[in-house]
Amino acid sequence: GGGGECKGTPGQRPNISDNSDGVMNRVEYVQVGVTSPHCLGLLPASSHKPRKVVVADQQGVVTCFGIKKREPSLVFKTLPMAKISRLELVKEKIFVAANTEVHGLSKKGKTFFSISTFMSEPINSMQVREQHLYLAGDYVFSHYFESKDQNFYLAGDRINDLLCSSISQEVPGQAHSPSGSSSVLPVLACSDSSLRIIEGSELLLRIELSDAPLCLTNMPAAGSVGGGVLYGTNRGAFGLAQLARGSAQIDWELGVGEQRGAVQCIHSCDVTADGTPDVVLGRDDGSVEVYACPDGDAPEQVYSTRVMAAVTSVAVGKVSSLSHDEVVVATFAGHVLGLNPEQQALGQPRDGHDGRVARVQQELGELEQQLMEQRAAARPADAAILLPEIAVNDKFELDREDASYVLTIETPASLELVLLQSDVPVDILDMAENSAVVSFSPSTQENPLLATFRCQPGVTRMQIKIRSIEGQYGTLRLYITPSTLPKMAQLRTFQIKALSLHQRINGSLSSDRPTNDLVLHGGFTFADMHSWVAFCLPDVPTKVPGGESESASFLFQSSFLGTQLECTYRRGEAVFRSDNVSTISILKDVMTKEATSRKIPLEINFDLNEASMQHTLALVHPLLEHQLLLSKKVELIDALKEMSSQEEASQQFLAPEYRAILDNAEELLAEFKQQPFQLERLYGIVTDLYIDRFKFKGQNVQGRVQALVELLDNYSYPTLVEFFLA
Repeated sequence: GGGGECKGTPGQRPNISDNSDGVMNRVEYVQVGVTSPHCLGLLPASSHKPRKVVVADQQGVVTCFGIKKREPSLVFKTLPMAKISRLELVKEKIFVAANTEVHGLSKKGKTFFSISTFMSEPINSMQVREQHLYLAGDYVFSHYFESKDQNFYLAGDRINDLLCSSISQEVPGQAHSPSGSSSVLPVLACSDSSLRIIEGSELLLRIELSDAPLCLTNMPAAGSVGGGVLYGTNRGAFGLAQLARGSAQIDWELGVGEQRGAVQCIHSCDVTADGTPDVVLGRDDGSVEVYACPDGDAPEQVYSTRVMAAVTSVAVGKVSSLSHDEVVVATFAGHVLGLNPEQQALGQPRDGHDGRVARVQQELGELEQQLMEQRAAARPADAAILLPEIAVNDKFELDREDASYVLTIETPASLELVLLQSDVPVDILDMAENSAVVSFSPSTQENPLLATFRCQPGVTRMQIKIRSIEGQYGTLRLYITPSTLPKMAQLRTFQIKALSLHQRINGSLSSDRPTNDLVLHGGFTFADMHSWVAFCLPDVPTKVPGGESESASFLFQSSFLGTQLECTYRRGEAVFRSDNVSTISILKDVMTKEATSRKIPLEINFDLNEASMQHTLALVHPLLEHQLLLSKKVELIDALKEMSSQEEASQQFLAPEYRAILDNAEELLAEFKQQPFQLERLYGIVTDLYIDRFKFKGQNVQGRVQALVELLDNYSYPTLVEFFLA
């Protein structure tokens, strides 16, 4: 979100640090339609007046308002256009991207500029610099100068955001020379966990990050804080990168490895009034956080709150008063609110205020009832009902911590009913955040899973955690029914991949891993093989990288075992290497089925590495051992509790490991509740590994599986290895 220039001097105005515990008052401003990320901005202040807020929604309406006498005052509101996906402010000019068009509005709401770009994709990201217009769709980047197409670049993966930044000629981290120069170049945040610096129509530099960046902003240099490019990632981390023409440096990165809400918007401004820029970010779980950057060190959180919906934009400036800056927030549901450091909140009820609000709400309810009655009377009994489409914000993401998927859905209206149907077996796991009442229907061959979630009143966002089984792939369908009239359901579909628990990573396959190789030759095109790889694995770009003569290479890692898979392919040839033979077996089965359905003959060559069996078993061993040790600990809990209740002092004489069991009893019981799923999954991995090993040798060992299961029930790692190698 663009907030414009924001400067401050310590001690001149109220700020977060003036309030105890960083408390800020929340003020509701206006309600607009559903908003996309980066669709909020603040116009520059004029004539010693507070700044105006500009917000655009997916209904194509641009709304501008200010605060007068502690109440929102409308400046202008445009007529609807196409869905607005981006808003940028340049001084007092407002630019919005709607589908493939860009429109410029004055501060009074008058259109002074329009261009139809004829891009092959809708515009998702935009930057405006004087006569330069930088645009990005899903994969395409375009540069226009004076409304004429100048440069074009096709990214190798989805573009999540676009930023114009000053790129230095010097090496990051070195002292700047007086003669050092820099140039403003576009930076693309891409889903392959990278930043791409573009010069003209060519890639200048690619910088690998720990996760996929979703949003970018420039951080100005001030005092001991060096400037750079701030980025927020899909898994909740954020960091500061120093970019130069030939190299890059990550100054700091926070939240790596933590599974938090995705950072959808990030902004830099001196909120704490200490003379250095702070970091303000908004997450898709509704969190708004402010981080201070003391003495140029890594940021420290000074404020955090949670609003009612996913945060799509943040901006900082003097909106309600000239005495202080406040954080302005836009949410997915269209709420625009302010976080105000004043001790007395804006909009505080005045005399008679509550009574007037109650009367208005009552009148509104009566008018809605009259409208429904008039609509029912005017519509013939046999007339078709035109149902409006409900905006749904959904995400189906792999949780790397426990190798499960988290399905998140959010709607502007309250959720009433959510029905989940799957044509492949999946398990639904408990989530503390999910307060819905769930009921299951008996499973059938067509519907292995059919579950209904009845939501609590007022709930607009919910999460469902599911666990899939690799090798079993299909479709997950979600029927969403909000509490609106007339009753209707919205369908969302998600693909469960054959290797669903794998995640794409940067780098190359570790040389110390014993790998099994699968080589395919045949009459398939590069696009054919790319579609098959995308069908099997997550995080693969939907568009074919490069041209027909090009090749592609991806590296994946199992979030459960840590085994790796390398995919390299081109027209007529594909090579897959993995240290887990079951991964190769699943790929072979799916590829063969897809090629057969398209009548494409395949020549299959396989190289089995016997050392990979013990390597994979060594990765399974600590997981199996942990589950078996968990069972023993849970068996002791009741006895230890009874012993400690009979004599309080007896706990002092317990061995440290027994005291630890008592102290962590609740956590152990909660984990034990999920143990049947974990043991079943681990047993399945071991038995599949055994079957797949002999399948590639042309032997059927189904008759020995029962003996293997009995061995696992009385688990011993040396015995298991001996059984495999026999």
